[in-house]
Amino acid sequence: MAAETSFTEPLLRFILDIAAKETAGGLGADVASFLEVVPEPNIGRSPAQPAPRAFVSGWGEVSGVLVYREMASGRDDWQAVAAARDERALRDLLLAFPGSGSGVLFLTEGWMLATVRDLFTGKELRDRVGLSAFAGARRGARRSDRPDRDARMVALPGPQLAAKDTPAVQRLRALREPAARRAEASFVAEGPTLVQRALHDRLPVEAVLCLNAFAAAPEGREIAAACARAAVPCYRCSDGLMGTVTSTRPLPPVIAAVHFRLDDVGMLKLPGSSVLLIAENLQNPDNLGMVLRTADGAGAGAVVVTEDGVDPLHKNCVRAARGAVGRIPLYSCADLPAWLGDLSRQGFATLGATAHADADLYAQPLDLPLAFIVGNEETGLRPPTLAACTTRVRIPMAPGQSSLNVGVAAGVLLFEFVRRTGRQ
Repeated sequence: MAAETSFTEPLLRFILDIAAKETAGGLGADVASFLEVVPEPNIGRSPAQPAPRAFVSGWGEVSGVLVYREMASGRDDWQAVAAARDERALRDLLLAFPGSGSGVLFLTEGWMLATVRDLFTGKELRDRVGLSAFAGARRGARRSDRPDRDARMVALPGPQLAAKDTPAVQRLRALREPAARRAEASFVAEGPTLVQRALHDRLPVEAVLCLNAFAAAPEGREIAAACARAAVPCYRCSDGLMGTVTSTRPLPPVIAAVHFRLDDVGMLKLPGSSVLLIAENLQNPDNLGMVLRTADGAGAGAVVVTEDGVDPLHKNCVRAARGAVGRIPLYSCADLPAWLGDLSRQGFATLGATAHADADLYAQPLDLPLAFIVGNEETGLRPPTLAACTTRVRIPMAPGQSSLNVGVAAGVLLFEFVRRTGRQ
């Protein structure tokens, strides 16, 4: 997660260095030109101007910087500048975004717009000296496309009684189907732990629905209060109505709809510092959830899943991922061998995990950029995928066993990389 820090000259230099790679005019060391385009974060501001706030993301080193300032007057509530080396760093920054209302977000590189559109609503503005700009607001309760009825509900005290025709109930019910989750770019988080985590991590929660008895309990009141602070519509309902919304039994006391778009892997930003995890044709949603949780904990830049595998937005996968879905960048791939070939041409080492490899994981170099590939629970990686890997590795284990659970295998691979890099 991103952390707030002091806005210093090195952070400004980080922004400028990234902007220089994208800007045709070569912004580079020209600090004055940058501040002329985006004067709001100027550390040389007048005393009357609010002080800027700075946030950094990364593990072991700074991978992203966000500079934010509230506007004293005018059309915008805030203005901000974001710079990041990869999508994970950018997503962490945008989830930590402190502002409400609407404003303008300046981006040092054009690829950032896809992630911004996932977490913000608004529109792209014309580039300014190589900087992309996006005018809008954090996605969620203050969405411009939210029905007036939901907006009014936010202002009322406590969860409001829902009916079967309440838009939030209809939306949650529709999200039981994979096609609807893709089309609506949303998933469902079930249970107090996941709903609290989604609210705490400031994911774009669209609505919360809880059972009447839970709404009256202390934990339910805490979630309702968190919804009120975030201006997220919160409803209560009978057990019978909840039973029409989810097939989970026993009934979860609370569920939430969370916005998240699963994009094609062609949209993934691939910097030279990336370590990726790729999962081919996993069929058990609990296993995939474990893989996502592991990748999130190991600081992977992104996870890529194949289209023939289980839906990563399935409720069981979301549950097993324990908050990783929505936080870690997640993409879908239709032709994994072809994409692995593209990765290799970009300098990636692609290590396919298989029990039939001669190479020992612990004897292999793990230099960046790097991608680990794990396969189906029963059959492992397909032959075309193995052929496309630059290296095939096995995890050493005692006689009598030849394979591990895919979630465990992913953990061994990723945390061996973490161990070698000495991340703290």
